[in-house]
Amino acid sequence: MTSHVMILSPLPMESRAIKRRLALSPLIDLKNVSLHTIGVRASGLARISVPTEATIIILAGLGGGLNSSVRVGDVVIEGSDRLDQLGAQKFRVLAGPVCMSETVVATVADKRSLCESSGAMAVDMECDTVRQWAADGRKPVIVVRAISDTADQPLPVQILRLFKRDGSLRPSALLPALWRPRLVGELFRLRRGCRLACENLAVTVSALVEALQGSSLI
Repeated sequence: MTSHVMILSPLPMESRAIKRRLALSPLIDLKNVSLHTIGVRASGLARISVPTEATIIILAGLGGGLNSSVRVGDVVIEGSDRLDQLGAQKFRVLAGPVCMSETVVATVADKRSLCESSGAMAVDMECDTVRQWAADGRKPVIVVRAISDTADQPLPVQILRLFKRDGSLRPSALLPALWRPRLVGELFRLRRGCRLACENLAVTVSALVEALQGSSLI
């Protein structure tokens, strides 16, 4: 019997990338995959119920690097023993812990402090909430985070204000920022990182679903 995999992503751009990639794989039974956008901080999770047929839940999205060895585009996975089944990729897929923060970890000092206190390789704003939600239905969770900013890359407050909660740009805030060349440079660097991370995230999730569903047929 094919495993039913439930995928949760905070941002619409993450969900869209994953959906496109899943559709390209002839090895994935899409009837046994459900994909939901749950919002930043899992704000929309209460509207979703855990399907009884789901055998595993994947929380997939972008994340911030905490360990100094983690690079933009790397993918960090916690909760899976199938990394050797994901095939050769053009980017690094790392097994390691992911921690949650209630707020954006924006400064290099804050990232270093959180790394030291948690021992995590990456940080997000949803994993603990999703783990607790899934525990109520006794479903295991795999956390997949593609790194969009590194431990030594600060996230200026001015940059964060340019984005909406769904990850899209605020046009009204973008125009004034164009008069600040340094800010524009930071913005484009972050956008490049997000695009690369989103692409690698989708590739990894697709490979992981293939491995999960393939093993259930053996």
